[in-house]
Amino acid sequence: MSDTPVSDPQMAVVVTRLDTLSEDLHEIRRAMRDLVATIGRLDVIEADQRNSNAAIERAFKELEKVGAGCEKRCSDLDRRIKALEDAQPLQRQSSEWVQKFVGLLVAAAMGALVTTAVGGRKPVMLTPQSNPAATIDQRRAGQ
Repeated sequence: MSDTPVSDPQMAVVVTRLDTLSEDLHEIRRAMRDLVATIGRLDVIEADQRNSNAAIERAFKELEKVGAGCEKRCSDLDRRIKALEDAQPLQRQSSEWVQKFVGLLVAAAMGALVTTAVGGRKPVMLTPQSNPAATIDQRRAGQ
């Protein structure tokens, strides 16, 4: 408000309005300062947001590269597993044959041991130089 007394009533109204207008102007200036500060903070936040978005985009690109490498490795592993699965029946059959052969060898060795222990004779080993018919005849003659 004005410090000087005003005698004219119209002048008093004008002075009062000017005082009100001056206060409103000061309030507008204060609000403008606050807006400027807020806009400055928003600018900083926007810059941080742009940096974050750029970092996220780079991370996704790296993930895509890694994912492509993983897909290639997975397809390689799938092919290898498929090959092993395809070979599994043949592997099983070969394993059975080997087990049967080893079982026959063990049975033959046990038979030879039993024959030696029971009969007291050495087992006859056939060689390319031996004559099986003559060996059998010698055995029969020894009995």
